[in-house]
Formats: sequence, structure tokens, C-alpha cells
Amino acid sequence: MSTSQSPNGAVVSGVWRLLDLSDADPYVNMAIEEAVMRAVGAGQAPPTLRLWQNHNAVVIGYFQDAAEEVNLEACRQSGTAVVRRITGGGAVYHDRGNLNYALSIPLHDPRVPANVLASYHLLCQGLIEALAELGLDAEYAPINDIVVGGRKVSGTAQARRWGSVLHHGTLLLHLNVETMARVLNVKQEYLRSKGVDDVRQRIATLEQLGRPCTLEQAKTALVRGYGQTLGVDFVPGGLEDVEVALAEQLAADKYRRPEWNLQAPGSGKGKGHLGNEYGLDRDADQEA
Repeated sequence: MSTSQSPNGAVVSGVWRLLDLSDADPYVNMAIEEAVMRAVGAGQAPPTLRLWQNHNAVVIGYFQDAAEEVNLEACRQSGTAVVRRITGGGAVYHDRGNLNYALSIPLHDPRVPANVLASYHLLCQGLIEALAELGLDAEYAPINDIVVGGRKVSGTAQARRWGSVLHHGTLLLHLNVETMARVLNVKQEYLRSKGVDDVRQRIATLEQLGRPCTLEQAKTALVRGYGQTLGVDFVPGGLEDVEVALAEQLAADKYRRPEWNLQAPGSGKGKGHLGNEYGLDRDADQEA
């Protein structure tokens, strides 16, 4: 069994669940993300690393306005779904050239620093280790990016609620960058702040960096990287019954609803996009 030292110096060990699970429906994928986070926080499921993919979707941050961040007409023409996540940060495009990873960890697990910035630094290290195994020298770019040669290969986001920490992100394998540029409205001031003129200059796929790999190779590297960083062993598993039921409910009542995905922040009744029904408001959110 793997062991590691927590931020306070205590030696900890553990076996965590590896959930290699994607659904063809991007709304269900987001519902699973939340269901796992809630179940882990409630002690109904073990700490989990989930690996998954969407076929063709734009995922926007909790506080974003879809009409500003996404070219909705281009999405309609290309059949690209638009779905809001429960973490903050920017919009991302998902296709089969993009591997998503999500860690759901009990909030008071001694491995994870209480300080949000410190936890980003630690949890991004798992991906850096994975990229090293794939032959790439990656660096953590605060607050939530991983870069190779100054170009972004992964972005992450984090939330702390329901007794759990959710840290999730993307890894660009061979993303369709042209489609991404068409469906996202990337603000020029953001690009200028990164020293580029076009989003295609800002990001890079592993294929573009000369290190193409298969999906299975990427998954294996991520499991090893996070196992090494966190000092845990990952054992393949499936969803608990409570997670399946909750994911189905969340998909129907939340993630398939235009009010959740498209409504501008603060424009609805009460706090959040669906009022207080799901307890999601700015005060509860602790993204950095």
C-alpha cells in the first residue's frame, strides 16, 4: 500500500477508487461529476479519481455568462452541447482529443492543504508527473494551469463544498483546435495578458508538442502521476447505487435545464442559476 506525508508531516496511506467512466450525454457527465463529489463528501463513496471524455461540448464555469463566453450559433450549427459546471474558471471545449480528470477527496483528508492555493499546487503536481512519464517537461503556472514551453496543455478548477474537494481539469491530447476557436468567444484582453494574439497560440496539444500518445497511455500516466503525488493506490471501481440515483436526478433537474446552462449569473430568482435549490451560491464557493 502506498504511503505519503500530509502537509502537517503525518504519514498517511490509502486505497482510492479509479472511475474510468464516460457517458455519451455531456449533461450526464456533469451530473456524475457532482454526484461523485457529494457522495465522497458524505462518506458514501471512497476518494475517487475519475477519467472521462465528452464527444462534442463546451463546458463553462459556474459564474460565466454563456452568451458572452460561447458562440451559441456556432454551437447550434455544429451540434455542440453547452453545459455549466459547478466550479469557477473559464470555458473549455471538449472532444475525443481531450481527456478529463477529476479528483473528489473528503474535505478534511490530511493530504490536501487547507489553503486553496497550496492545494492547487499539490494537485496539479499529479498531472506534471504524468506528463513527465509521457516525455514532457511541464510546469505549474499559478493559479490553475499546467504549461509546456509556455503553452497551456491543461487547465484546472476547484471547489470545496458538501464536505468534499473537487479538483478537475483537462489534458489536451489531439484536440480539434479549429472547432475550439470557432465555438469559444475568447476575449482579446485575455489573449494579450498571455502575450498572444490567437487562442491557437496559447494552447498546445501533446500531438503538437511532438509527444502523441494513445488515450490508454494518457490514462495510465495520470493514474501513476496522482498515485505518486498523493501516495495512494488506485483500484478500478464503479458508481455506488446512491451515486447512480443522484446523477440521474441531477441530470434531469439541473444539468439538462437551460436555466442552469444558459442563464446569466444573478439574473434568476434568488442566488445562483436555479435559485437556492442546490445550495450553490457565491458565498459557498471557494475557488481560488
